[in-house]
Amino acid sequence: MTDEGRQTTPEEQIDNQQQTEKVARDRAATLKGLGAETVAKYSPGEHVQITEVIDNKQKKKKLYIAFSQKISKSKTEYQLTETKGDTTKLYMDKKWFPEVKIHPV
Repeated sequence: MTDEGRQTTPEEQIDNQQQTEKVARDRAATLKGLGAETVAKYSPGEHVQITEVIDNKQKKKKLYIAFSQKISKSKTEYQLTETKGDTTKLYMDKKWFPEVKIHPV
């Protein structure tokens, strides 16, 4: 027997509708997990460079990543240090640099 000629009861129709709505809500929701997390582009201890203005000239400064913090779903900021592994002396008095201002060496 096929389902084509079968009549559904009002309770089955409500159940089917609720199931369809639940699937739609699940698909629309943001999934949490490894794929949904934004991973920092640079990790602590990694050698990077920034561009800073000294005497009205742009100069490249090579530094190391000390700490990172996620400020939104897609943005990360970093604190830098001049010596690898030294997190006690942070560059520019603990200033946080946005990811877009940091470049790989």
